[in-house]
Amino acid sequence: MDLDLDQARRQAKELLRSAKSGDARALARLRSDRTPRLADAQAGVARELGFPSWPALVAGVPIDTRGLGDGTALHYAGLWGQAGTLRLLIDRGADVGAVTGPPAGDGEQEWTALDWTAWGSVETTGAAERQAAYRECVAALLGAGVRISERAPIGHLIDEIRETGRDYLPGKPVRVRVRLRGPNVDVDDLGGAVAAAGVPPGWLDAARRAVAALDWNVRRSGVVFMQAPRGRALEWIISRTAEASVAVCDAILQLSDEG
Repeated sequence: MDLDLDQARRQAKELLRSAKSGDARALARLRSDRTPRLADAQAGVARELGFPSWPALVAGVPIDTRGLGDGTALHYAGLWGQAGTLRLLIDRGADVGAVTGPPAGDGEQEWTALDWTAWGSVETTGAAERQAAYRECVAALLGAGVRISERAPIGHLIDEIRETGRDYLPGKPVRVRVRLRGPNVDVDDLGGAVAAAGVPPGWLDAARRAVAALDWNVRRSGVVFMQAPRGRALEWIISRTAEASVAVCDAILQLSDEG
């Protein structure tokens, strides 16, 4: 599959405009020995997408072709926090499971685009100002099924509160908290199920029965949670935690109805 050249061209023009306006981050992406030119911006965009040159990109090189450093276009989009490009690559069928070595230096050939994204969010020029974009990249890659590893620190990009698209009751959305703790991922419902349903007599036993049916967990405080190794599929854990939280809320509300 070929890349969207129109989008690549727009990115090159935007990069050039930013560089000509004196944007330090844009200038850092171009050669420094002359006034910024369109050719330099095109070369910069191609390089960030993993291609050796702009002509190689224009020639319609297959989307998973290896570029500089043996990374794919998906690796390079993540490395530089190019969230729009990364989502486009995923939509166009880029291999999210492709692996290569680390972005800098030799190492095990097991680094995914997610690993490159995490590394780039700390080590690349201007990374501190692109954290929101890196979070978008991570969310897209996790949504596509990429697993979390321990090759590069990533907790700063995924410790957050997530909307799940579910509701306990009208106007009471289900939210979950995602945190990295050592080798594990902790996901919980912030106690939302109990907050929505209340604590009538027998609530904890009802909550325990509800989570047991889904092979999930609930604390004595009523917080529905799961702790799993980083290798588990995070988006599935988030979805399952939300499902278990709704089940707990429904079970407790049923107690109130019966009472």
